Amino acid sequence: MKKLYTLVLLVAAMALTMPALQAQQDAKAKKILDAVSQKFTTMKAFEASFKQSIVEQNDAPLEAMSGKLTIKGEKYFLDMGEQTMLFDGASNYLWVKEFNEVTIEEPDPELGLTPSKLYTIYQSGYKYIYLREETYNGAAHHVIDLIPEDRGAEIFKIRLRINKAQNTISNWEMFERTGNKYLIEVTSIKPRPNLPDSFFEFKEANYPDANIEDLRG
Repeated sequence: MKKLYTLVLLVAAMALTMPALQAQQDAKAKKILDAVSQKFTTMKAFEASFKQSIVEQNDAPLEAMSGKLTIKGEKYFLDMGEQTMLFDGASNYLWVKEFNEVTIEEPDPELGLTPSKLYTIYQSGYKYIYLREETYNGAAHHVIDLIPEDRGAEIFKIRLRINKAQNTISNWEMFERTGNKYLIEVTSIKPRPNLPDSFFEFKEANYPDANIEDLRG
């Protein structure tokens, strides 16, 4: 089975397991998360580069990769080198280099989550807790845990390190019940206010000789 371990899919998979419950929340954590959400949801478009690694229970690195995510409204383009994922506002396009295959699908309306909503998923289905302030990569950071209200969720905790001065997430840690841990390091974020919609158009010429499987109805 083809798999794409990315920031988008990991967070999406976790968010989709959460019921929209209400719980008593940490006011300090909420204020910080709201500030982060406000910053990114008001950007016309932005680009984020990141590194991701998977660590086993014994702290042995299992897999590492890097990628770049570009978002404009509901549209996005995710480039992981060996795989790319594109959403043009109507259809999803997944290209896998190993097979030189493009799969085209309509978005599942029942899921309702796109990368543009990554910064708002905390608003339902999670309890958030402010842990501490610490120095991370030479800068002051807030450390906040997101705990799913579904106690049976496979990923039972997300730990965020949020740059205090910039209101940006520098680091995500996702903890699985298996003992594995997903580490996501955001290496750069930059606004791209003049990014044209054509950036998110699927261009068959960019995938020469690829087998294209169109699964749209």
